[in-house]
Amino acid sequence: MSSYLIKRIVASLFAIWGVATLTFFLLRVTADPAVLLVGEQATPERIAEVRTRLGLDQPLLVQYVDFLKGVVTLDFGDSYRFNEPAMHMVIERLPTSLKLASAAFLVALLVSIPLAIASAVWRDTPIDYIASFISFVGFAVPAFWLGAMSILLFSVRLGWLPSSGTGGIRYYILPTLTLATWPLGQFTRLLRSELLNVFHEDYIRTARAKGLREHRIVIGHALKNAFLPVLTLIGISFGSLLGGAIITEIIFAWPGLGRLVVQATLNRDFPLIESSVILLASGFVIINLIVDLLYGVLDPRIKLS
Repeated sequence: MSSYLIKRIVASLFAIWGVATLTFFLLRVTADPAVLLVGEQATPERIAEVRTRLGLDQPLLVQYVDFLKGVVTLDFGDSYRFNEPAMHMVIERLPTSLKLASAAFLVALLVSIPLAIASAVWRDTPIDYIASFISFVGFAVPAFWLGAMSILLFSVRLGWLPSSGTGGIRYYILPTLTLATWPLGQFTRLLRSELLNVFHEDYIRTARAKGLREHRIVIGHALKNAFLPVLTLIGISFGSLLGGAIITEIIFAWPGLGRLVVQATLNRDFPLIESSVILLASGFVIINLIVDLLYGVLDPRIKLS
């Protein structure tokens, strides 16, 4: 277990380093942020002055070494546009995005599990067809379309819910449901498929032959084994929700990390982009590491070595 954990931690660090390096070099081949800051009409002397102040006049290797130091210390300097510590701005916005992603994740999980169970138990019945339709819609409908239609219907037309901003629970309903649709469809489809496979296993037939009630067989035996493949998808989905909430945050004017990343990208704000990418990549890698370790806990047949 310890050797496996060390290997996974080392691999995770290499993954973060790879993402960081790729981010650094991709940013350097885009437009010059100094030009965006002072405007295209500025004199070459003024642009050179700004590039010197930002450290962009240094050799690329020197910039890369300084960047790696920032990765280790989580200090990427000040934002070009806002003149505030970039990592501080990212961490300040992170809780807002975490709340939205966690709410969407919880809704997707709480709805998809009973939906998948009902669909698998009552296969080829109206319940199965309805559950399959819901999962298909959740999987196929784009978030930007669903968010826009939700605002038009529930905010503009009916006036039931606010269309933007943060506040009480009413402000969470539309963005949470919009963000939850994709993982809900994914979880339902995969869990239903795994349950149908498990229902044909010998230990399920044995449990039924012993006279166990169907709900005990499904919950106590089938669901536990069918849930293992879903666990990987759950880990990936939470990281994707956090990183992929950008569209939802823009539609609902949600003051989270997603909107900050869009603003930083448009402004070529290197420190802000680097801070956001490194933080999101680290969270994604940590979640996957936790999921790998949970496999060994939930399934004793899996040896972590």
